Amino acid sequence: MLLRPATLADLRAINAIYNAEVTGGTATWHTQAVSAEEREAWLRAHEPDRYPVLVAQAEDGVAGWGSLSPFNSMGGWAKTVECSVYVAPAHRGAGLGRRLLDGLCRQGSFLGYGAALALVSADNAGSVAMCVAEGFFEAGRLLQVGRKFGRSLDCVVLERFLRERAGAVVRDEGGRTLFIRRERDGEVWWILPGGTVEPGETSEEAARREILEETGLDIRLGPLGYRVFRHGRVQRYFAATVVRAETGGGTGPEYSPEHIATHGTYAPEWLTTREVGARRCLPLPLADAVVRGAPWPAVARTLYDDPAPVASPPPA
Repeated sequence: MLLRPATLADLRAINAIYNAEVTGGTATWHTQAVSAEEREAWLRAHEPDRYPVLVAQAEDGVAGWGSLSPFNSMGGWAKTVECSVYVAPAHRGAGLGRRLLDGLCRQGSFLGYGAALALVSADNAGSVAMCVAEGFFEAGRLLQVGRKFGRSLDCVVLERFLRERAGAVVRDEGGRTLFIRRERDGEVWWILPGGTVEPGETSEEAARREILEETGLDIRLGPLGYRVFRHGRVQRYFAATVVRAETGGGTGPEYSPEHIATHGTYAPEWLTTREVGARRCLPLPLADAVVRGAPWPAVARTLYDDPAPVASPPPA
């Protein structure tokens, strides 16, 4: 099913899907149907390069839609957006909502937003679960703030950070895996190389840049194998082979004296499978896959590195 930007020709289908929830559900707390004129004004206000609207195009028409919208008009909220997703009843249960939500979050990351919020009626357990499956965490609950169909409703506030990370699982000819040894305040741990995807940068570009900066390695990326959700942020990991094989020449900001003073030291290390299993290597579920010698997935797998995905994350 194709995801594409919404056009004025989609207004009738968008409104039909939405207004069905106005009269029959709690996915929206609107109590009066949105008119065609109101919906057109709404779409025109959602400029594609600021607040995109996506539709899922099926053979029989628009099967669902989603949008990014301003969360608050105050300037301090400018980097935070609200996600909304609606799926026609005939197309529910096939993962379409997750595809729309993932597409919106990718758009938000590309546009430079820092966080996405989803405000979900607490009685809508399926929507809460969908958001959690796409890396959102429960930031809080607003109790008895809504009323529809003669009953009080709670609101679940879910959040996902949009500054995504990208990295790679780099192996040498001997089967060792490249990690970054971190040390700070007496603690030592190892992480797979990677870093933040900058606005306007693809995940692949970010993975290559970050690994070159952190290790001095020139790599050739293979397919995406894992999406790891950790503290409300998605990290995408690609398979990689080494073009130039000497580590230790990292030139990124991680190696500056100022960064080391506040964040600790970075040092690339090749680890054997046994060493990965014996050390504190992150992210944990991907390190476990390395230890088990799992083959690289033909289709990208989703892993969760939070002990309780719905719980609020610890401070960064």
